[in-house]
Amino acid sequence: MIPELPATMSAEILLKENAELRMRVACLEERCRELEEKVGKNSQNSSKPPSSDGYQKPCKNSNSPDHSDDLSADKGTDPSDEKPNPKSLRQSSGNKAGGKKGHQGTCLKQVDIPDYIEYLPVKECNKCQASLLDSEPVKYIERQVFEPGRPGEFEVTAHRAEVKICTCGCRNQAEFPEGVTAAAQYGSATQAMAVYLNQYHFLPFKRVSHWLHVMRDEQWTLYYLSEKRGREAMDTMGILLTFAGVLVHDHWKSYFAYAATHVLCNAHHLRELLGVVDRDSNQLALRLMKLLRLSWHYCKGFKTIGMLQMPSVVCERIEKIYDRLLQRALMKEVVYMEKQREELKRKKVKNTKAYNLFKRLTEFKAETLRFMSDFTIPFDNNGSERDVRMAKLKQKISGCFRSADGGSMFARIRSYLSSARKQGMDIYQSLHRAVRNYCNMPLLSAE
Repeated sequence: MIPELPATMSAEILLKENAELRMRVACLEERCRELEEKVGKNSQNSSKPPSSDGYQKPCKNSNSPDHSDDLSADKGTDPSDEKPNPKSLRQSSGNKAGGKKGHQGTCLKQVDIPDYIEYLPVKECNKCQASLLDSEPVKYIERQVFEPGRPGEFEVTAHRAEVKICTCGCRNQAEFPEGVTAAAQYGSATQAMAVYLNQYHFLPFKRVSHWLHVMRDEQWTLYYLSEKRGREAMDTMGILLTFAGVLVHDHWKSYFAYAATHVLCNAHHLRELLGVVDRDSNQLALRLMKLLRLSWHYCKGFKTIGMLQMPSVVCERIEKIYDRLLQRALMKEVVYMEKQREELKRKKVKNTKAYNLFKRLTEFKAETLRFMSDFTIPFDNNGSERDVRMAKLKQKISGCFRSADGGSMFARIRSYLSSARKQGMDIYQSLHRAVRNYCNMPLLSAE
């Protein structure tokens, strides 16, 4: 027979067990939250590269939560294994897709002086078969074909078809060679070369990994390859040691060691805020995203009418809303962390990612909103992302480099070519001058 415990003692035991269970549940909830944050990160809501998203197809029903559970149950799959639909940070401009009225398109155009001319005569009438050899053509119809010539140049052949009118009134035009169908077109040799280079020349090399540092503006590009990512590599690169201009970056700590006017990339901020919205359904983070986008939209509008900075009244209003949203967002995260601390019975709990982001946006308010006070300052550092794109293409095609020397040579050559393109120079001619530059004279000099 089991002895009965006093009511007070049994109540104490139950309360103790309840407290232990509550603490255990709180620990499991915190662990579950950490795992969900880790699994929920992708290239759309964090700084992870798109290659880390994997090969899963986008979830077709991610926008219809009412049917997602049924779909997963029918197929026997885990919804967490599905790749999320892409979320673009770009906002619709309201304009129709395609070229706008007045837009000047680009296409292959005829040259005034072709290298070769082939005349296509009309010998007889197509209707009455009368000879037209002695008749004068009333006009010529010309079609030009571009084929590879000297390196970096094309040889242009002009096919000129005669147009003659017979005495019977029939209009006769000479036939063009087979395949010559447009006013200006690439020939079969050019098309074959394009396919050859695109489909055949994928030559892998033994991989060697280095950090690729990029410094750029509208006229210059510098690529620098190093095994280090931080200040040691930047000091060796040399530019930032004496740089006193505007430096736009992604808040990497090493950049703040230099005496420059710092500006933080808001494209990174938008991705991080989107991550907070995805994880926590945080409406304050969503409102901050809208505020940053609206501020940049205002800047572009004021810039089109010739202004150099945002009007002080508008700027002050945006800053007040910015401060108020961040204050409320920080308070919300502090309350949540205090609740977690009490449930876990700890002296201190780890800061949430949302808290760290909101605190950073508060402490670096001037660097975040500096684009409003000077319209020459960009909203983000997407220019660097575009400049590094060709290096990533090289990595995908060739599998990096056989040696560090090969990578360094690629960085130097690519820096020269990118800068020459920005300055409106012909790439082949720029390479030609570089090869013949025996005295190591400066080849580029942007104003």
